[in-house]
Amino acid sequence: MNTTHFTLAIAAAFALAACDKNNDDFNIDNTKDTPITLNVTTSDLIATRAGYPEGALTSGALSFYFTTHTSADGEAWEEPRYNATNEKWTYSEKEAGWVFESTTADSEQIVWAGDCVGKWWAVYPYQASLNATTKTLDWTVSTTQTEETWNNEDLLWAKNDNQTSEKVEITFTHALTKLTVNITGYGTEVAADEQAIRSITIKGSKVAATVTPATQTWSTPTDDAVDDIAALKMEQSYYIGASAEQYVASYDALLIPQTAVLTILITLENGKSYSKTLDSYEFESGNAYTVTLKIGQDKVEIAEDGITATPWGIMEGGELGTVKSYL
Repeated sequence: MNTTHFTLAIAAAFALAACDKNNDDFNIDNTKDTPITLNVTTSDLIATRAGYPEGALTSGALSFYFTTHTSADGEAWEEPRYNATNEKWTYSEKEAGWVFESTTADSEQIVWAGDCVGKWWAVYPYQASLNATTKTLDWTVSTTQTEETWNNEDLLWAKNDNQTSEKVEITFTHALTKLTVNITGYGTEVAADEQAIRSITIKGSKVAATVTPATQTWSTPTDDAVDDIAALKMEQSYYIGASAEQYVASYDALLIPQTAVLTILITLENGKSYSKTLDSYEFESGNAYTVTLKIGQDKVEIAEDGITATPWGIMEGGELGTVKSYL
């Protein structure tokens, strides 16, 4: 299914000067130490969904880390202007582009050091609470999920440990897991009606863990407690394959990556409830999982293919390039 994927590019009129700070070559490009600038565009192909709406690449702010090395296996330069520590880049309507924003964490915009090797990573949206020492985040998903909670909690990340060109291409993917529950019914007992289903609750999931964006890893949730997650109802329910037969309803939930035994509780508007417990399953970062349930006649059945998993889609992004400095 089409969901999300963002492409950003940070580009600058970078110099191709050597990393040797004592280089005596008089042909060194005098654009060395030009501030990096960031431009973000989106195409008309972006699919809307719960979470970031169409055009989301032209809103909000992101966290950007960059370390300049003298070579692929060389030491990092300690000079602050060649390194970024949780730099905040915010989309500016006035400038129609992304601009560096000075913060307590990083008050000096990074500049390009020359023909060196950069190691960088980024997360969206901006996270002021990134641990300055461990570069980790404690992350929690809401137990009642809404469009607003998705916008705040659908964490995106990107990284590159071998940046050798003057143009940094950032491709954001999802750090979390998405679970879609599609519901169909027996005859007219559960009608294809907005009022047919009151809610869907995902039971048995742990909702908090620690994430390390630089390595794109999650800690294993260690708390024994599990929570109920009230999933978000899609305004437009999904369709069954190429037949275009619409499901009664579709619900999405953000999950922390984990191995879990989930129970799906479906509550109808008339107060009747159905539940189905799934087998233990590993829900991996960046994947979207779909389970289809048929309810009615005092029973609930899972589709023959059980849970299906796909990469959490790609949202098309535009080409990104160098723009003027906004300093």
